[in-house]
Amino acid sequence: MIYLTVADVIAIHDELVRRYTGSFGIRSQKLLESAVFRIQASFGGELLYKNIFEQSAAILESLIKNHPFIDGNKRTAFVSAVTFLELNGYKTKFDAARTEKFILDIVAKKKTFAQIANFLKKNSEK
Repeated sequence: MIYLTVADVIAIHDELVRRYTGSFGIRSQKLLESAVFRIQASFGGELLYKNIFEQSAAILESLIKNHPFIDGNKRTAFVSAVTFLELNGYKTKFDAARTEKFILDIVAKKKTFAQIANFLKKNSEK
């Protein structure tokens, strides 16, 4: 399994800000680290997130909820989750309008963790 590092997520954020505008900067390094490392969490030697879709959902949800960057948290969260899937051999295909609505539903707490993982799974293939 290839995991994203904090530096990877910062690079994703900075590239998105350069490309689509927004503000650079980290609001909370600790919240950023918490989001990035959540997908590797374990208890008793067992990963808490059992499959790649749960892991990608964890980074997506955490980056949105933790809001570690000054700007661009939703974009960074989505691209980080997709990048994680792609680094691990998945091809992804997302409809832009449907994905934007889904992300906004996560922000509004209208989507469960299981729904987030399922959304990522439905839009990915090995």
